Amino acid sequence: MPALPAVMRRFGHYGHYLDWLGHPEPGPFWERLSPRHEATSVRLPALHIGGWYDGMLTGTLGAYRALAGRADAGPQRLVVGPWVHIPWAREVGGLDFGAAATNRIDQLQLRWFDHWLKGIDTGLLAEPPSGFSRWAARARLPAWPERPPRILHLTSAGRAGLDPAEGKLVEALPPSGEDALVYDPWRPTPSSGGHAAYPPGPSDRRTIDARSDVLTYTTPALEADLHLAGDVAAELFIAADQPSFDVSAVLAEVRPDGRVVNLTEGYARLDHAAAPIRLGMRATCARLARGSALRLAVAAAASQRIRQCRRRHAPGGDAAHRPSYHHALAPAWRRRAVAALPAVVPPP
Repeated sequence: MPALPAVMRRFGHYGHYLDWLGHPEPGPFWERLSPRHEATSVRLPALHIGGWYDGMLTGTLGAYRALAGRADAGPQRLVVGPWVHIPWAREVGGLDFGAAATNRIDQLQLRWFDHWLKGIDTGLLAEPPSGFSRWAARARLPAWPERPPRILHLTSAGRAGLDPAEGKLVEALPPSGEDALVYDPWRPTPSSGGHAAYPPGPSDRRTIDARSDVLTYTTPALEADLHLAGDVAAELFIAADQPSFDVSAVLAEVRPDGRVVNLTEGYARLDHAAAPIRLGMRATCARLARGSALRLAVAAAASQRIRQCRRRHAPGGDAAHRPSYHHALAPAWRRRAVAALPAVVPPP
């Protein structure tokens, strides 16, 4: 089916589809429509609700940060749990996140509106303005975490695409080799779980990590619980034999039973090799139990979730005309490829 059939040319102006085709990348067209441009004029108390697997999470956090940073905006409250967009259920993606993730959003909304619309003192303003819950961890923090990130370095002997156990995430800065993968559009790297998949949520991605077109870097088993809350980023040095290419990164927990459960992800479409590529990933909040490990998986696609790179063909170009191409990820010691993690000290 063509991307722009005659019926869409005729009726597309009634929706956003033609805008998406005509402006596929971020830029001035979308910036002028962004709510962030109106944020400076908003002066209302607001209750911001999101989920770590919610496709709208980035906007929710952006609105909270923009308004909570202004004294004249009014009180702001942020609540994020291990949920998708809706419903706010304790069981997501086949995992039960426990009593801390039980849906209390309806009651919270009633308390919020009772306070601001009816003048009833519900005790809301005496509580911390932000609350995050995830995987048997619950944090009530005075503000969005702004701490120096914990830096982990990618290292490998060049076999990170051959065996999921070969690539390492380490604190120190050791010498390292170069890892390579081949992207094949006829066999694109699939995706599983996350915020933009169906169904969304956590998913066991161990079979994806075992593919030869996925590079994996894993920490040793944790000797103590690790708490994460905040923004995540990966800084990579990548070369490709084509002028445009995609980069996908997934941060996951490797559990003692072998399951690899996704925490957060990032994706970028690039027109040239950059040195370095800083790949912003979605914020996360998690407690990784002792014995688990962290893993960063890097690939050139996330099929079924994000459209394959057309490599700047005309709109509606066919994937059949996309040749395979070669990625070289160089986590060399001299280049400092790293993952920046929001490690936090858990509240009492």
